[in-house]
Amino acid sequence: MLADLKGRVALVTGAGSADGIGFATAHLLAAQGATVGVTSTTERIHDRAAELGSENVGFVCDLRNFENAEKLVARVIERFGKLDILVNNAGMVQTGAKELSARFESLTESQWDSEIELNLKTCFNVTRVALPHMVKKEYGRVVNVSSVTGPVASNPGMSAYSAAKAGVISLTKSLGKELARDGVLVTCVTPATGRWNCTNRSRNGASCRAGSS
Repeated sequence: MLADLKGRVALVTGAGSADGIGFATAHLLAAQGATVGVTSTTERIHDRAAELGSENVGFVCDLRNFENAEKLVARVIERFGKLDILVNNAGMVQTGAKELSARFESLTESQWDSEIELNLKTCFNVTRVALPHMVKKEYGRVVNVSSVTGPVASNPGMSAYSAAKAGVISLTKSLGKELARDGVLVTCVTPATGRWNCTNRSRNGASCRAGSS
């Protein structure tokens, strides 16, 4: 049974891919009645927003930059009046870039920094900007998307990514304890690799399923 999210405003980062976790999440939130803002680093995000319905909006934004995150949240609140739900899904690899695989002894400082920025700092940036608004309203829901890679398992050549995703879980635990009394709940999911297909039958009957990629 779907929850009733009518009147709630959600922001989902990393939602540019039509078969990715971010868009599947945005699709389900919209199906439950939420108004949804979605963001990615490319113009394709406007196609995803259109697929969700005319009341939902896409934003192009590189969330590795803190000022960009500030502007994004400000635009969401200006457009919708508030922000109730944040899903931090941005990460893994940006469009047009190759996924990093490098043995640790050959890993450069810039490669390490890039993986931390993309997979952990983006989570910090948006959450840090959104939380004051949620705490003031005494309501908020933050969902951080980590991975089984890092906290549960790993692969050769993925030390930086693994460290970043493990950091997301630790950040979630800390924020969960820090903010619960303020009415802000913080949780984390750890998906494996998948392709997330959505079928838009109706706002109350949308279905999403995971498939191996």
